[in-house]
Amino acid sequence: MLKLLANRPLLRIGVAADLSHINTKSTVTGYNPDAAGLDSCLKDAEIVLIPAGVPRKPGMTRDDLFNTNASIVRDLAKAAAKSAPNANILVISNPVCQTPESLLFSSDQSFGGI
Repeated sequence: MLKLLANRPLLRIGVAADLSHINTKSTVTGYNPDAAGLDSCLKDAEIVLIPAGVPRKPGMTRDDLFNTNASIVRDLAKAAAKSAPNANILVISNPVCQTPESLLFSSDQSFGGI
């Protein structure tokens, strides 16, 4: 089963529809980007892929990019720790060399061991 959550409804609906046409026995489900949708999407997941964040904009420093994207990844990782505590979490977010590591070295112990 593949579960999709996107912050833009048309993207979520479109990607779920496109992937549902792949000749496989798997099912594809899209979820609303609210707290209930996030919880339902993550519930008992074995693998959570977080390709989250914003692209670097003109005038934005690497620190600015890190602060923005790390907070997005942090919130999704916290939700994953709550709803899927045994999941393997994969993070794709810029700056790649800093954002995933921020989960490991955070002083915030509410990550549930992430």
